[in-house]
Amino acid sequence: MIARLAVQLPFYFVVPAPPAQFSLYEMQRPGYRVRFLPPGRSELADVRAPESIELNNAPAWTADVLVIDFIKDDFDRTLEANDPSSGAMEEAFDFWLSRARYVTKGAAIKAELSRCPWRLQYLDDAGNELAQETGKVRGRGALALHFSWICLDSAIWSAIHELDADFEIPVWSMLCLDAQAALPHVGSAVVLGAAALEVFIGQVLDQLARGVLSKSLWDWISDRGDHYKDPSVEEEFDVLLKEFVGHSLKEKTELWDSFLKLKSARNRFVHSGVPKAHGTVIDSSEAIRLLRDVNAIVQTVRGWLPAKHRWPEHTFDLELKMTKALSRKDEKSTASTDAGR
Repeated sequence: MIARLAVQLPFYFVVPAPPAQFSLYEMQRPGYRVRFLPPGRSELADVRAPESIELNNAPAWTADVLVIDFIKDDFDRTLEANDPSSGAMEEAFDFWLSRARYVTKGAAIKAELSRCPWRLQYLDDAGNELAQETGKVRGRGALALHFSWICLDSAIWSAIHELDADFEIPVWSMLCLDAQAALPHVGSAVVLGAAALEVFIGQVLDQLARGVLSKSLWDWISDRGDHYKDPSVEEEFDVLLKEFVGHSLKEKTELWDSFLKLKSARNRFVHSGVPKAHGTVIDSSEAIRLLRDVNAIVQTVRGWLPAKHRWPEHTFDLELKMTKALSRKDEKSTASTDAGR
């Protein structure tokens, strides 16, 4: 029996148009044989396709569906079952994509199964759809919805234009946003988040030092011409910050711990390629929490600064409601007679 997984990708491959042939490759995994089929096309690919495209002087088309077959004698197709397992599907999906990214050097090849729409269809050994059976499903699927909508009402519009003409956007604020945008790639996110804090505290201390210390003295303290002699980022958030504003980030235990964890994860990723802290790999959910604490650290320090050193902040009361139809009315009867399809 075949369980055919079709995953809609957030990027496109350019592949030779039929009748071009691809060899099929298989690998053995516990409980399954896994076979990779040539990429397919979704309706979205048809809509966005160019008028014509060629690859190696031959007709080609864009493909955005990765197709993987799981093969074994029989699958558990009861409604409550998970066969093949989510872990098996994720492993096969990541296996092929990572190798495709490496071979093609295609930086755009980046996706997580949990963030992609997918459908699993059970077929017989010849690849034909199974007959309907009571208590058994003929397929499963998931619709992944990810919205990236920015609210813009009249108040926000006005706030954008009310910034002083000579106002310079802080570099660290862009790094904070870049860190959030880098998710779900945890390594990139922690590197950018840690860089944001390092740039932030450096610029804050530079501003505080002006008019308090001579330029030559502050340069001697902050830039000794040797990285190992300069104050560490920990010392900047602790000793130097307390000297200028009377507060150390250590006063906020949870934020201090998050700062150290983020820094450790950044260092491990830079040196080993794996974002780890305290012996544990940082996953997406933990990275999201750490980046939230980056913003909390920035806001905490802002509250300790004299008014003249505070950058403008904007908050808005907004209420956003949305609906999304997951099926059309004329499909409901079909869906109800084939549970899980």
